[in-house]
Formats: sequence, structure tokens, C-alpha cells
Amino acid sequence: CKSGVKVIGFLSPEWNNFNQNYIDRLILCNEEISSLGGEFSLFVNSESEFIETFLRNSTIKFTVCKDKEFSVAQRFGVFDINHQAWETITGISQDGPYPSMFIVNSDNEVIYSHVDVKYDNPFSFLEIAATVYNEKQKRYWKDENLIFHNRG
Repeated sequence: CKSGVKVIGFLSPEWNNFNQNYIDRLILCNEEISSLGGEFSLFVNSESEFIETFLRNSTIKFTVCKDKEFSVAQRFGVFDINHQAWETITGISQDGPYPSMFIVNSDNEVIYSHVDVKYDNPFSFLEIAATVYNEKQKRYWKDENLIFHNRG
């Protein structure tokens, strides 16, 4: 990844009708992330067959990873076996992570997070693009500053 900025999202096939809108937003967002030098990865808690069909039937141009047993989602705090979306959200019938986006810098620090617990507040393109851009600029100016001081 050119800038060291990674954008990470989570998807669950159990989100039913929510999925297509979310995927469409991810595809559009990925175009912006890529143009700014970031790298997007989507973690899906599903069987390999679903992922293969999903990839074959979409225009996705980002990395899709299988999140076996929700291990990555648990680390990011968007999956908890004791607090499931299906307990409060109509139409969700299986365990799965909440719709969420994270941005991680080259120091592996989370510098942006958005979790849509009620499935009614999608992530902001502008916030994600601005965060990726600002992090890239911060790295650029840090590198320029080092070069400048080494000249003198």
C-alpha cells in the first residue's frame, strides 16, 4: 500500500436487504480510497462458496478476506457472541459483525472508526476520504521534513 493507509470493512451475508446498498457504497468508496493511495480490504464471515459467488457477481476491485469464526471482527470490537444484531434489528437472523469501517495507519493505529449498530447510519465517504488523504499528507510532510533536515 503506497501510503501505508489501510481501510478495513466488514460484511455479513446475513444482512439481507442491507447488503446491496452497503456493497454499492463500498465499491464507490474504494475508487476514492485507491485514488488517494489507500488500500481497502473487506472481511466477510461466510463460507468460501458465498465469497466466490459474491466476487463473481460483482464489480469489486478490492481484497475480500474470509473472517473465519469472526476472529478479525472480534479484534475490532464489531462482533460479540453475547450481543447480536438479530436481537434488536428486524430482518437479521444470524450471528455476524455490525456494518463497520476502520482506517489503520502505517503504525497500525486505528485513526478512524465507524460502526453502524442500528443499520441506519452508513459510513461517510467524505470522512473516509479526508482521513486517508490527511494521513497520506502527514506521511509526505514527515518524509519531506526528514529530507530537508538531512540537507543542512
